[in-house]
Amino acid sequence: MNRWQFTEAFEGLTPRRRQVLKLLLAGVSDQDIAQSLHIETSTVRKHVENICSACQLVLNPGIKRMKKLP
Repeated sequence: MNRWQFTEAFEGLTPRRRQVLKLLLAGVSDQDIAQSLHIETSTVRKHVENICSACQLVLNPGIKRMKKLP
């Protein structure tokens, strides 16, 4: 995926998923994201799954860092 495709994928995310992604990339935990957005932690995790799929990213759960899929 090139930069243009990533930008297009990001723009295709819902406003809520963009909020989740921004917080996640800022290092905020799933639990804190859930509290901040007044949603369940399981909902945050589902948003993260969908973000990763849409943007072809993989989340390293140990360090909470996203990277492009090979």
